[in-house]
Amino acid sequence: MVAMAAMAADAQAHADLDLQRVQKEWSARVTAEYRSAALSAQSLHWLIQLGLSPDTIDLGHRIVRDELDHAADSFDVFQAAGGKQRSVLDPHTLHFKQAGKQPLPFQVLDVAASVFCCGETVAVPLFQAMLKQTTAKDARAALKRIVKDEAVHSAFGWSLLDELLELLKDQGRDF
Repeated sequence: MVAMAAMAADAQAHADLDLQRVQKEWSARVTAEYRSAALSAQSLHWLIQLGLSPDTIDLGHRIVRDELDHAADSFDVFQAAGGKQRSVLDPHTLHFKQAGKQPLPFQVLDVAASVFCCGETVAVPLFQAMLKQTTAKDARAALKRIVKDEAVHSAFGWSLLDELLELLKDQGRDF
């Protein structure tokens, strides 16, 4: 009887640890998605300052909205896993650190390449891998939405890169 009680306590401890891991992952996802929304909004502001095409600016608006939706969906999964406390974002991580004194078009080119082309492109297979391992219905729904949207965000990055390189010509390619 004592051995069975110990086994049950051990099983409960493992279940609690698994639940804590799920909560930690989805709490981190909430933070990451809000950070992505903030950085996308800053990028959108720059696109407007540069007078880029209305289609590019409209897609930038969609990306900000998508990232906020991803944060809300991730918070719902966090709560469904028993999470209670909303993450507090560090405001120092919610903007781009300017590298040097590059003119704005080159800063935007840097962000387009690093955040949207590389970051969003790499995110697609990572979220697809997470989706394959996920069984909880609400988490699967959130990940399906994220995978679908990240592909759009990646395509936006490559299109933005093309538009910026057209604007900056050889200087953009050299940069």
